[in-house]
Amino acid sequence: GQDAFAKCGWGFGFTYDAAFPVLRIDYILASAGLAVKSCHLEREYCSDHRGVRAELVLLSQVADPEPGQ
Repeated sequence: GQDAFAKCGWGFGFTYDAAFPVLRIDYILASAGLAVKSCHLEREYCSDHRGVRAELVLLSQVADPEPGQ
């Protein structure tokens, strides 16, 4: 799959240890039927990892938009 952060993220993408991130060990992998629209790391953390958030779009929705869009 395609690495969402490598495709649309910014910076190194370090996710662990959240207090002082130096490793990138958390990923969102999108299959061939999806397009990565955006990807970023969450600023707040509730564990020892920083969250990774991505917006994905079905390629069929991109290729065949509904009328008026």
